[in-house]
Amino acid sequence: VSTQSTGRKGWSSEEFGRIRKGLLTFGNGRWGLIKQKFKIERWNELQIKSYAQTVIRKCAICALLDPDQVVSSTEIPSEPISEAQHSAPLSPTSLSQIQNSVKVDRPIGNGNQEKENSGGATKPESDGDEMKLDKDETEIRSDGLKNSENKEVEAKNEEQEREKVMDFWNDESFNNKRIEALIQKQAKGIIRRLEQLYRIYELIIACDDPIKNLVIPDMAPYHPPTPWWEEADDRSLLLGVYRHGFGNLEGLREDPELSFNKRPMDESSNLTDQNEVKDFETDFVSRLDDPGDNPTWPLGRHLNQRISYLLHSMERDKKIQEKMEKQVERIKERERKEEEKMRRKEELALKK
Repeated sequence: VSTQSTGRKGWSSEEFGRIRKGLLTFGNGRWGLIKQKFKIERWNELQIKSYAQTVIRKCAICALLDPDQVVSSTEIPSEPISEAQHSAPLSPTSLSQIQNSVKVDRPIGNGNQEKENSGGATKPESDGDEMKLDKDETEIRSDGLKNSENKEVEAKNEEQEREKVMDFWNDESFNNKRIEALIQKQAKGIIRRLEQLYRIYELIIACDDPIKNLVIPDMAPYHPPTPWWEEADDRSLLLGVYRHGFGNLEGLREDPELSFNKRPMDESSNLTDQNEVKDFETDFVSRLDDPGDNPTWPLGRHLNQRISYLLHSMERDKKIQEKMEKQVERIKERERKEEEKMRRKEELALKK
């Protein structure tokens, strides 16, 4: 389905800008957050996902990469079920299961059947009781039909929702020369940011308590963003980016679980400087000529750089670890073959 065939107006340049910022902040996923934080009102989450991944594919083509591979390798799964959803009312399926269990447990049938089953020891049900049971059984069957109808309605609604997901490849927004130039210029940087956010997502969900147990590599070769920076701040930085988005300096500062909440802050620092916040959201890694003379609170570009160093070091350590494990496996395999060789020699010696 295309925007042209439905007669619906395509994405505006302003909406494209919000999608771009959403991707750079939360990555290839978490569409509900992107819709909420960047106030994308006209489109639902499925449409936002479709358009955003179209942007990613166009970036991949500009970067001479496989579009499908880029999308699949950076896609962050949907958010887990919230507490509100856990405590939601029973669904029609749940109600149907309850009713079926009631139907099995309840003695439904006439008195003669019950008498036959019990060898005549049980007194037959009265006509009034029999009519009551028949009425209950009819109500249960009626509820079952309603549940079946509800399922059909839900399936139809889901199908209609899927139909609303449009093919945005030829959306009119991509005819905008400014947007076209922006995609060509920032394609590699956008993909690099998506890869960073996906890597942070992997690190956080793989750790039971990131604020305490997230393993930080040796960062001695790199200058810290500020003189007071510690290993706990690296953990808080990665967890804060996952929680609040890449570039959300205020989120890092205000989160009570992160170490930054306890840090002093110079009121004259650039935390409130809109240009600096914008840089943290949209600029990409550039080596700092003079890493000294840091303010009390690090600038956005320093945090951006720190994240890059952290992920690079973690990837380096991961490759070293994998290489060592392969070496250990090769040594074990060699030892196993030597043992096997010696065993055969001993068997031959015994036969002689």
